Amino acid sequence: MFNRDVFYRQLDEVYERRDLDAIEKFLLDTQRRLSEERAYNTPSCDLCITPADRIALNSSYVKNLLTVQNELLSLYRGINRFEECLRISSAMKEEMADLGLKKTDQYAILLLNEGTAYRMMGRMEDALADFDECGTILQNCRGTDPFTIASLYNNRAPVLLQLAGTRATQESARADYEKALADLHKALDIVRKIGNLRQEEAVTLCGIAEICILLGDDEAGEAAADEAVNLYRTAGTDPHEGAALNVKARFLYRKKDYLQAAALFREAAQITSTYYGENDDYRICMANALKAEEAAKV
Repeated sequence: MFNRDVFYRQLDEVYERRDLDAIEKFLLDTQRRLSEERAYNTPSCDLCITPADRIALNSSYVKNLLTVQNELLSLYRGINRFEECLRISSAMKEEMADLGLKKTDQYAILLLNEGTAYRMMGRMEDALADFDECGTILQNCRGTDPFTIASLYNNRAPVLLQLAGTRATQESARADYEKALADLHKALDIVRKIGNLRQEEAVTLCGIAEICILLGDDEAGEAAADEAVNLYRTAGTDPHEGAALNVKARFLYRKKDYLQAAALFREAAQITSTYYGENDDYRICMANALKAEEAAKV
């Protein structure tokens, strides 16, 4: 039988191998076993199971499947396989709707993951629609994990930043920046109250640093970037460390410390490549490193 704690422990072990094919295989194999479990536990005769029992069985299956599917969504987002993300989320939304699970925090998490995929695809309006629906559901759910709410704030902020670039005036763009910054500070308050969420705290601090660049507040931004880097350095290897090093390097570049900036850009690229391959983030980091190295020669 599926056990969430065992699943996550095994998934962590596979991730430590840093083999994307092995990670995908583990998740797909787990998904297949869940399907086999449901088939085994479902009587072949419709008269042998009540409608209530069938709904309970399917509901349990979908919740367990969602746990696995959300991890697949995260993996596929990281390696830019966005169409597969949307295919998974579309199928899961239909199945959960059929079971009356649209107002649950599990459905909200699915929207959160789908919205993040839309964001990475550049479909910002679709992303914001998912995030707004997710927020409405979470507001009405009792006992929602605060981590999920913090994740919503962390993912909605970049969408607001992107939409700010489409605004007609600087004033309206700045308003979006400030909304995004407010979202991230809410997320930061949540994760610090929870405690022991170093990764999420560091991710949030990176977002704050990015917005401070846009608002022209380099002092607050670099302080946030330094905190994020220190969290990752003390917590050990993490796939998101590259983002913290990248934003810190940008502040160094702005201060004309080009060689140190280049070194951090390259380190960020290496970390990204190790976990996700040479994706868009890797290429951006490498381009930044070359630009910093050229500036150092002048």
